[in-house]
Amino acid sequence: MQTEIISEGKIQEKRGISSAVLKNIAVVTMLIDHIGAVIVTRLLIRNGLYEAMANQEAYTAWMGQNGRMYGIYMAMRIIGRFAFPIYCFLLVEGFQKTHNVKKYLGRMFLFALISEVPFDLAFSGKAWYPAYQNVFFTLLLGLLVIAGLHLVEQHFVGTTVGKTILRVGLNAVIILTGCVLALVLKTDYDFKGILAITVLYLFRNRKKAQMWAGVIIFLLMDSLEMFAALSFILIWFYNGTRGRQNKYFFYLFYPAHLLLLWLVCVAMGIAGIPAI
Repeated sequence: MQTEIISEGKIQEKRGISSAVLKNIAVVTMLIDHIGAVIVTRLLIRNGLYEAMANQEAYTAWMGQNGRMYGIYMAMRIIGRFAFPIYCFLLVEGFQKTHNVKKYLGRMFLFALISEVPFDLAFSGKAWYPAYQNVFFTLLLGLLVIAGLHLVEQHFVGTTVGKTILRVGLNAVIILTGCVLALVLKTDYDFKGILAITVLYLFRNRKKAQMWAGVIIFLLMDSLEMFAALSFILIWFYNGTRGRQNKYFFYLFYPAHLLLLWLVCVAMGIAGIPAI
């Protein structure tokens, strides 16, 4: 794929994938994932998934009747693993390129609040479900962590033993605080999401190391998240350009598609079945 850029009055082509293309991939894979998590999960539960898990014989019989739907569900969830690593990577890129970190944080916080009711409706069937918070809160905490790490880098420059120890200590406190807050608030991906964002930031100036670090951090997560490591094949081809995009589309799409999926569940008569 090629992206056109303007340099010294001439149009040049830069090979690779722009952030706009990466965002579009993340949006599509997230949508596929959420269709599986919100709608297909409810259909499986309605068809007796929980009852079938009582014993092996019941589960085998249930799979004989619902195996195809379950296979579709798993395929959708696997495809969906591509989205979060891309969002983490682009968050780090956005932080490095933004002219106003405070506005970036404010925007993230605003859409975290806007998205919470659609998120809760989509996954729990309730307008308020405090046991699980949407991914914008994870990204917000991750952004706060890397902003803190950046401040430490700026204010504690030097290679003396004292400054190095202080810098490492402060960084550890910042990262640990972000992880604890993610656990306490019960955000999507919890502390694992914070660590993923942190690792991608710490290796931001060494692309190969950043890619391998990202792969390793997702391979260490649960079995389903192992597929997220494949997203770094796409991220490797990122060419550093913005591409054509509407910034607010990607923010608005998240709550909008969750609300739409919940309305589909209402229309299908399965909205009362919690998906989580």
